[in-house]
Amino acid sequence: MVVIAANGSVGSVFLRDEPKYTIHDDTIGVVVTDPQLNPEYVQYALRDAAAKAQFHYNAKLYQKTLSSLKIRIPMKADGSLDRAK
Repeated sequence: MVVIAANGSVGSVFLRDEPKYTIHDDTIGVVVTDPQLNPEYVQYALRDAAAKAQFHYNAKLYQKTLSSLKIRIPMKADGSLDRAK
């Protein structure tokens, strides 16, 4: 699971692979459901998108705002995922 900070260190993104961890109201868990999409790439892309959107301590990144955040996913001309990129 990819976890993004909504409060405090807003926009910090972490990859969590522990079998058990806590999600609370200051963090948001993002589940990568496509097995072709690398969770480490999603972590990078979310961090980049949050930085470009200039979230910070006074500009929180809660669920509603995160839902509108777009990440870039490299695609081939045929619409399939470009894993090499």
